[in-house]
Amino acid sequence: MSVFRADPLAEAPRLDHGDLPERRWPIFLRGAASLLFGIAAFAWPHATLSILVILYGVYAIADGLLAILAGFAAGTMREKSWAVLAGTAGVAIGSVALFWPKITVVVLVVLIGIWAVAGGILQVVASLERSDRNRAWPLALVGIASILFGTIILLVPHATIVMLALLLGCYAAGCGLFLMLFSIMPRYPARSF
Repeated sequence: MSVFRADPLAEAPRLDHGDLPERRWPIFLRGAASLLFGIAAFAWPHATLSILVILYGVYAIADGLLAILAGFAAGTMREKSWAVLAGTAGVAIGSVALFWPKITVVVLVVLIGIWAVAGGILQVVASLERSDRNRAWPLALVGIASILFGTIILLVPHATIVMLALLLGCYAAGCGLFLMLFSIMPRYPARSF
């Protein structure tokens, strides 16, 4: 009897490619949009306030719409409701930024801080409500990063545009990478402890 298996990878988890187009593509697109916004914020940190407001508004609306779409594709009603609520908050804040672009820097900073903290709390709650807890950690990290980012922004509302652009770019790129990672992670069977 041989101690070697014929196929050592036979029991390895495999990515269900059919699941990505059906249920996970909004999460992947949300991560990609976040990553692209983060790169843009790094590329043009000296952009004028109007451009930053417009970039942020478009990003928040895109992120919110994709979060709503991901919520509708989620498994349970609790997962759906938290994602839709977080997405609606993003669309609302993004709309305020687009329709009133002449708002002051302090108001913009406070709006971004509130959005990040609220969205982060909802993201952590949504990750705790997931039925597949083995895959929830990237979502929880995104939520924690959002809460930390929002708290920093709210504590220093008189930050310069360059600092805000770089901090926002770092936050958006990091969250984008984690969301994209989450969307392509293989599904493991749920374990009971």
